[in-house]
Amino acid sequence: MRLARILASLLLFAVFVPGLAAAQNAPDPSYVTQRLIMLSALSVDAARIAAERAQSRDVRAFADDAIDRFRGLTSDAREMANDADLPAIATRYEFGREQLALLDRIKDAEGRNVDRAFLELQDYVTRNLINLYEDAADGTRNERVRRFAQNHLALVRDHARQTDRIRDAAIR
Repeated sequence: MRLARILASLLLFAVFVPGLAAAQNAPDPSYVTQRLIMLSALSVDAARIAAERAQSRDVRAFADDAIDRFRGLTSDAREMANDADLPAIATRYEFGREQLALLDRIKDAEGRNVDRAFLELQDYVTRNLINLYEDAADGTRNERVRRFAQNHLALVRDHARQTDRIRDAAIR
């Protein structure tokens, strides 16, 4: 009887602890919302610069597309945040040192280096958004944030593929 209780306890422990660990490591819905809005704003700011100063016509067109795409993503995220009663206050003024350094590289660049710096920043944004969305889609506590991440992950992955394609075609 005692062995049966021990085995039952171990079985319950094995079943519930992984779920508990996943819940503890799940991204906070407010963090997800604010981080995705900040990253989208970063992409838009960089794209505005590249749309004017990039050397490659393809990079300028891609920058125009990025402006539209990430403005739409920001708008959708703000709407989702409002629906979920989450703060949606992240703005470009909340960029950290790393984000500001990437943005400054574009501002300070000349010639083809504008194109390279812009595509590097787009790669940074999409990598971070993909990681954020995958984590949120797998385990955030808020159903609206989880659905948002699941629904928008394909859009960000597509942008990452376009970034790679443009880099391969425009930067040689």
